[in-house]
This record gives sequence, C-alpha cells and structure tokens, in this order.
Amino acid sequence: MKVVSLKGKKIGRLIVVDSLPTRNGMKYWKCQCECGNIIERPTERLTDKRKHLSSCGCLAKENATILSTSNAKFFHPLKAKLRHVYSAMKERCGNPNNKSYKHYGARGISVCHEWINDSTAFYNWAFSNGYKLGLSIDRIDNNKGYSPSNCRWATKAEQSSNTSQNIFIEFAGFIASKNHWARILDIPHSTFHRYMSYGWSIGKLLNIKERQVA
Repeated sequence: MKVVSLKGKKIGRLIVVDSLPTRNGMKYWKCQCECGNIIERPTERLTDKRKHLSSCGCLAKENATILSTSNAKFFHPLKAKLRHVYSAMKERCGNPNNKSYKHYGARGISVCHEWINDSTAFYNWAFSNGYKLGLSIDRIDNNKGYSPSNCRWATKAEQSSNTSQNIFIEFAGFIASKNHWARILDIPHSTFHRYMSYGWSIGKLLNIKERQVA
C-alpha cells in the first residue's frame, strides 16, 4: 500500500514536518505545534476525523484555563453547551420520565462511573478530544453506553450515519454494521460505503488489506 505523504500539511495547530519510521505496524510523523512543541503521531491520529487531533494538547489546556475563571465557568459558550450535553446525557439514561429514556436507559445504555458523578472529568475528556461548538457527542457502538472509549465528537452528518438502523453485514459468522466493518478494516467510512456500492464483499476487502500489510 502506497503511503500518502503528509509532510507539509497543516492539521489544526499541527504542521507535519517530517516522516518517521513505521512502529508497531503504524506509520509515524514528526509534527510541530503552533506553540512550539514537537510531537510524534501515527497517520491514523492525523487523518481520522474521529480522533479530532488538533494540537499537541495545548488547545485543551487553553480551554481549561479559559473555563477556570469564575465568569467563564458559567457563561463561556463552550462550557454552557457542555453543561447541557452532560445534563441531557444523564437524563436520557437515568430518568424514566425523560421522553428519550426508552431509547437509552430502557435499553441498558448508561453513563460510565467516571462521568456519572463528576462533570469535571467529562469536561476534561471533552476538551482533550476535540470538542468545539457545532459538534455533538456520539457513541461509536450504539449498543454500549457513554464512556471515554466509546464516545467521540461528531458532526450531525456523522452522527446520523451511526444509528441503530444501520444496515448490518454478516461475514464468517460475525455480524456488524457497515460503519463497524469500516472501523474493523481501518477504512474511512465514505470509502467503505463506496466499495459496498461497487458490490465488493467483506472477504474481498479483507484480502486486499492482508496484501497491503504483507
């Protein structure tokens, strides 16, 4: 598989300055942040929108500093939106009287122990994982609850494609949604759906991936 060069590209606050050797099967790149820090990141962290990598970590620290002031704690638009997201998440998972409870709490969808009683932990996760206005919290696996490992920040278009009504595909006794298969094969969702429209099978895609890795 030909590796597309990222050298010279600007991703958020990061500029890819050089190529690094492959480690653990992943291609790495040397990046310089606008703040001056030098970091090394694999291709996936730089190209996968689900990862929302936009800085060396300085952006999250800046947001935390902004929100640490007495006024910003309650009136900064980022914090105000997150307070609503956090409250709504707990309500639909834990309040039987909530109109959305039947789709969440009643199905066994819950908020993880780390977040349920600690809004600060949720806010810190949000800012460290690319939260910005215009994005919504999205569960990667719709059959699992809200937790750092199963949540991301997504656009409305991305979120609408990740519903329990997704088309499921069975291969070798394993059943998963199209989006789940795309993640398993490490193929962008749009690319995977295009292959499916061509009539390609999961088996064919697996064979191609195996040849690329070999």
